[in-house]
Amino acid sequence: MLGFYLSIVDTEEGKQKFTAVYNLWNRPMYYAALKVTGDTGLAQDALQEAFLYIAKNVAKIDDPASDETKAYLMLTVSSQAKKIMSRQREIINSDLVEASEELVVEDFIFEMFEQEDLTQKIKALPEEYRTPLLLHYGQGFSGREIARMLDMKEPAVRKRIERAKRLLSQLLDETAD
Repeated sequence: MLGFYLSIVDTEEGKQKFTAVYNLWNRPMYYAALKVTGDTGLAQDALQEAFLYIAKNVAKIDDPASDETKAYLMLTVSSQAKKIMSRQREIINSDLVEASEELVVEDFIFEMFEQEDLTQKIKALPEEYRTPLLLHYGQGFSGREIARMLDMKEPAVRKRIERAKRLLSQLLDETAD
């Protein structure tokens, strides 16, 4: 990765400064990003964004080991981590809006059946479908969060929730007949 960042830096002096900054501050910057995001993947994303920014602005750094540089780097990586977290919140909020729109229709259907009957039908679902369904609608987790919890890809989680709803609908239709 260092080679990629160095390709952005124009001068030889800048490349030496950036290499020193990278080697000295890479790990502390990662931990600062991890503290903000609480997620290793997001922390790595923030660190990459920060190093891209630093590579473009390496001329602003006088001494790679100074407290001034440390403050600049920590502020940069923290800022990048906060931007990433803001984007994550936007994604989660859009997922919640989408889910609430789906729930309006689903609420109408579910209100037609007694709570106990619905609970029994949900329990009858296979575990692989029941768990994502309950995490999403019962606990309010997003598809991305469920994917992380169950060590799955997000599209697979969405598909399982879709299949769970379809199976549940079939089970409820059988009861209504």
